[in-house]
Amino acid sequence: MLPRRLILGGLSAVVAISGACADPDAATDRAGPATIASTSTTTTTAPIASRRPFTNSETDSTYHRTAADGSDRTLLTQVWIPEGTGPFPLIAFAHGNDGHPRKFSQLFSAWAAAGYAVVAPRFPVSADDANRDLADSVADGPQQNLDLEFVAAQAAAQYPSIDATRLAVAGLSLGGGTALQASYSDCCPGLKPKLVIAFSPVPYATDQDASAPPLLLMHGTADRQLPYSGSRDYFDTAKNRRWFVTLNDASHADPYEDTPSPQDELVRTVSIDFLDQFLLDDPRGVGRAESDVASSGLASIESAG
Repeated sequence: MLPRRLILGGLSAVVAISGACADPDAATDRAGPATIASTSTTTTTAPIASRRPFTNSETDSTYHRTAADGSDRTLLTQVWIPEGTGPFPLIAFAHGNDGHPRKFSQLFSAWAAAGYAVVAPRFPVSADDANRDLADSVADGPQQNLDLEFVAAQAAAQYPSIDATRLAVAGLSLGGGTALQASYSDCCPGLKPKLVIAFSPVPYATDQDASAPPLLLMHGTADRQLPYSGSRDYFDTAKNRRWFVTLNDASHADPYEDTPSPQDELVRTVSIDFLDQFLLDDPRGVGRAESDVASSGLASIESAG
């Protein structure tokens, strides 16, 4: 990986990210390999879309993964599932440094109301209540990739209404970097996303080819923690099918977390448009997203690949 300058939480650090995102040794877990089982489904776009909005609720599940060094990765995980007959597509979400799944209740509830299940682990090192520094969080990045793969598989096994074969991987900031690495490297073969969503991500170097899963990038121009230019460079150099939503004058985390922001509703709407396109095979999803962005006056959107 290339050296990247990270500016997180007012701290600046130059870190060299080495290797891909794989653990040095193969990771094991107490429930077997993190492999997402195939789910048979006859659900199509129309039944899910026609039943919106779904009543939904959040459940806390705790999963344990044993890392290659023998340490226990205790993963307190929020699971949001729409009520009613599934199966429902799955979004696996990674929070950022000094983050936590509880900071995204409005976004997760909106996704669940649209008919998407959400699984969001609390990472043991980068969570806001872990009391660890930025360098520790960055060093733990390869483990976060494996954590995300693991909880997606465990939740799919635990909740019959989840269809993890229709999967999106998403994240914010350092978690956005997790989403990129977990989706676009060979570290996490159990994750086979149909869409990757990166909100203001750490722009880790990845080498996906043109056939890799499509990518939706969002980044605010007033981000003082991770420069907008990082996502701009990533978008310009990636090879797969991709879209970049520029959020005018938006800060780093507010458009995605529960903190009020002018772009809150736009982020929810546009992300659901993309989820509809790639997880529900709705051919009009991206067109709706482009119209939603154009009419908002708060952002612009461009595509490539």
